[in-house]
Amino acid sequence: MQSNNLKLKIIGIGYLLIFTFSTQSYADVLMAKADSLFDQRYAVFDKKNILADKTNISQSIAQYKQILDTSADEKEKHEAAWKILRAYFLKGLFTTTDKDQKLKIFSEAVSIGEKLIIEFPESVDVNCWFGIVLGYMGEIDSKIHAARNGIPGRVKKIAEKVITLDKNYLNAGGYRMYGRLHYVVPFVPVAMNWPSKEKAVDYLEKACKIAPDDFFNELYLAEALLERKQKDRAVQILESIVNAKEIHHDIAVDLFLKKKAKLVLDKVSPSK
Repeated sequence: MQSNNLKLKIIGIGYLLIFTFSTQSYADVLMAKADSLFDQRYAVFDKKNILADKTNISQSIAQYKQILDTSADEKEKHEAAWKILRAYFLKGLFTTTDKDQKLKIFSEAVSIGEKLIIEFPESVDVNCWFGIVLGYMGEIDSKIHAARNGIPGRVKKIAEKVITLDKNYLNAGGYRMYGRLHYVVPFVPVAMNWPSKEKAVDYLEKACKIAPDDFFNELYLAEALLERKQKDRAVQILESIVNAKEIHHDIAVDLFLKKKAKLVLDKVSPSK
């Protein structure tokens, strides 16, 4: 009898190991496929309009979703969590020029991110990428509507947490997020009395000190400096972005930020 029980236990353990290995192998296959599709996000890319075909990045998002829905491995799910938010961010930026479509993409990202932030509350990766997609949704939406939805306050808390968790993460993503927030959110007595253009410069200076070659940090700092009437330094930063030869992020992000920097530069220094 004892011998039979022992055999059953051994068989049960064997099935468990096979199931665990099979599930892990399946998740690994999905992750590899998702990452490969993400890496091919600009396989069809219009440089002039900075517009990418959505097929590959949409399929990568579907693969990351499948991992989140099926994997029992926390490490695997965590990796898929921040990667899906990153993929949504780039999909929203570069697969459409239509404002409503962009808002739809970022809204989907925020809906997923709200669940992920509960599952991984202390993850700097998930917090930072969730804050980024939430912040971009706020910038695309009207400022009044975004404020009514409490987006500025939510992004503020996330940025503060990212800074606490790891101030260097994603090229000073927390400081960049916080500085940009102070720049874009209007000061409203009583209702919204914390935004400060001076603090925008302070936090973006910190971001640039940590990651001086990050175009997001530089562009946002230049815009904040212009708000503070520091035109000469802002122009110098903008020119450095426009004239940069090396790829700092990826082809789409670099073109996107260079175009934005050129538009700002042309506005403040038309002869440049």
